[in-house]
Amino acid sequence: MRSARGGIVLGWIFKLILMLAIVALASFETGAIIVAKVTADRVAIDAASEAGNVFASTKDESKARAAADQVAAKDHTTVVRFSVSRDRTYVEVTIRKKASTFVIQHIGFLKRFATADSTHDGTVQ
Repeated sequence: MRSARGGIVLGWIFKLILMLAIVALASFETGAIIVAKVTADRVAIDAASEAGNVFASTKDESKARAAADQVAAKDHTTVVRFSVSRDRTYVEVTIRKKASTFVIQHIGFLKRFATADSTHDGTVQ
């Protein structure tokens, strides 16, 4: 009788531990995606602002792009698109950040969630 109860308890404990591990993994993956999006958004704002300031003082698109790249590199992000408006009153910067996930980045239909893009404008002042 005791061994049957022990087996039931061990089975229950195993299922509980397995469920907690799955919840922990899902929480980590979700958190990594959220952090990547927030980071990309913050860096896009900073890079666009800095690029706008550099473009305002130099009127040189390549120097403004270099300034955006420099801001992006500090947070391990990448500038994937940079443009200056036709009227030269603002710059637009798109930043990409790859989320540090264990599972999502390896599953085909979920890979798109492992990369966060954010676009912001910086006023040329």
